[in-house]
This record gives sequence, C-alpha cells and structure tokens, in this order.
Amino acid sequence: MTNPLWYALGAIVVAELYNKYAKPQEKSEWENEVNIHHGEFGLLTALAGILADSPKTVATGIGLMTHDWKDGEQWFKNRNADVVY
Repeated sequence: MTNPLWYALGAIVVAELYNKYAKPQEKSEWENEVNIHHGEFGLLTALAGILADSPKTVATGIGLMTHDWKDGEQWFKNRNADVVY
C-alpha cells in the first residue's frame, strides 16, 4: 500500500530543509570531519536497498544523493590524500 516514492519525497524534503536552515559554518565543520560525501553513501545505500528489495533503504539513499548532488563530480575521489582511512 505504501508507495516508495513517498519515502523518496520525504527524504528529499528533509534534505532541502537541511540545506536551507543549516548554517554554512555548521555545514563546513561537518564536511571537514566526514571523509565520505552524502552522495557516495547515498548511492551505496540505494544500491543496497535495491539488492535487499527495501524501498525505505532505496529512498534513504536517494535522499542522501539529492542532498549532495551539487558535489557529484567529487564523489568517489580522494579529497584528503594525507588522511589514512
């Protein structure tokens, strides 16, 4: 009965609200501490949801990718070459 598109829509709305109301300093502090883009994690999450046949997981991944879509060309590139993972 539940359409996965509703989950995706909700994830997109949450991502847009974060983009609108989070302060730039908060965003940059977070991004400096995280070594993976939301989009990278979102893509992996969406793929895992597809493999697991889980619409909620796919929608979560789509929301994460949408949040970080503007940085798409930087996904899966080593931004911090001096950091050992």
